[in-house]
Amino acid sequence: MITPPPPPTDLMILFIAARTAALELREWVVRRYNLGDTHLDAAMVTVLPQLDQAARFDVYFGYDVSAAPAALRTPIQAYMTALRGGGAKRARAELPQSLIRAHRRVIRVVEGPQRRRNHE
Repeated sequence: MITPPPPPTDLMILFIAARTAALELREWVVRRYNLGDTHLDAAMVTVLPQLDQAARFDVYFGYDVSAAPAALRTPIQAYMTALRGGGAKRARAELPQSLIRAHRRVIRVVEGPQRRRNHE
């Protein structure tokens, strides 16, 4: 099997910014909705469906984040737009396999191959 080339550097930088924003957005949701710190799984903050929902619908972990600071939402939106190749937002709920594979490649490059995600 041929190994695909690594994702572009810009995409990796956008992912790092989105990951940081997603962690902070999780904290914002915990405070905003008076949840326990263990209520939202920190390991799930960069799972593609979570990021996609935040970027498309201002919903994160099922909570409305439209009132969250733009500094927490914009990096996620920028990453998802770049991951889609600048394409328009989809109307369908399911994520295309190509998008899932691209996101997994970014994670492998940024976080290393030792970390495996089962929920992407």
